[in-house]
Amino acid sequence: MLQKLKEELVFKTSELNLLKNKRKELDSDISNKEKSLSELKTEIELLHNNLNNVNARDKEIYVEKVLLGWSNDKISAKHYSLTRQQISRIVKKVEEDLKM
Repeated sequence: MLQKLKEELVFKTSELNLLKNKRKELDSDISNKEKSLSELKTEIELLHNNLNNVNARDKEIYVEKVLLGWSNDKISAKHYSLTRQQISRIVKKVEEDLKM
């Protein structure tokens, strides 16, 4: 009986130690992810502020092309027959403005 209780005590102790180690790992993972998330939020806010400095038409074309993935034909039909080169130029200009 005593042997069984001692084995159970050792088992529970080792299990508790393993759980504590996992907790430490999870806490460090959580802190790393929170740091990464805050950096990402800062970067997104900066890009959003830079995007607000772009004129409305170029911003709309950029969002339709890059974020929504519209075709050049669809963008051209919506924005008074822009050519493929004009759309590319606008997208490139907005990307350069965002990198500032």
